Amino acid sequence: MWSNECRIHSSNEEPELDPIEAILATHDGNARAAIEDLVHKIQRWRQQLWLASTFPASDPISPGHVVKKPEDKK
Repeated sequence: MWSNECRIHSSNEEPELDPIEAILATHDGNARAAIEDLVHKIQRWRQQLWLASTFPASDPISPGHVVKKPEDKK
């Protein structure tokens, strides 16, 4: 588990933030709001993962798919 102490990187001597403290700080110390936000993010990531696995990159409806005109094909 994470401790409440800052860790020091040996290469650049900058303190490493505790991720739990950082999350709580972004929610003004409100643990319930932090948990709700993380649960919503997890649900969104699961949905995105499901979409990515359902529609592979080779599928024509995927972003970035280029449809070639008949004269472009060789």
